[in-house]
Amino acid sequence: MTQGISEALARRSIEEYAHLVAASTNDSDRICLIMEAVEAPHIFFYGVLLHIPSVMALATNPSFAWVPQLLEVLCYGNTAELCALPADVQKRLPSSIYEKMRKLSVLSLCRGDVISLKNIREIVGGSGDVEVEVLLLEMMSEGLIEGCIDQRQDLFLLKDWAPRDVRPSEIGKMREKLEAWCANCDAQITAIQRILKGEGEWQ
Repeated sequence: MTQGISEALARRSIEEYAHLVAASTNDSDRICLIMEAVEAPHIFFYGVLLHIPSVMALATNPSFAWVPQLLEVLCYGNTAELCALPADVQKRLPSSIYEKMRKLSVLSLCRGDVISLKNIREIVGGSGDVEVEVLLLEMMSEGLIEGCIDQRQDLFLLKDWAPRDVRPSEIGKMREKLEAWCANCDAQITAIQRILKGEGEWQ
């Protein structure tokens, strides 16, 4: 592979991969493109690939069912689930995918202002302090997470992070929560307006 082609592949986005996968006319080429995307160091989120009809259809082919299985774990799973895949799937995976899964697993812990480094060590597979710090520094340089390490309190102080893929079945629940939150905000605003109006009339 020439340097120019290699650099072009390195810049290819997940949307470009999705277009190529959807346009592919045979499963072998489709799988090569998917694995190329999975191994690309700058791509971490694969929901757009997983939900392409021709990719979902691979689940019915015993020879290729491992591909959507792998994508599902990368989209929604963690390190333990990746390591629990069948041995015949494991042997197809380069070490870079396990490292990527460790980073995705850390993103699963991002919900508030802090993450316990103990929880990070556990979810990425019992790594030591130095390994976890290196992992977090890599994630910060890759734009996956923003914050700082507090060694004294054994915490990672979160500022921002890249959200993981969401299962389609969970989108409805998220919409309901947002609608309830918006309704509550509207009610609070109405109550405040009534109070202010009452105060104005009293004056």
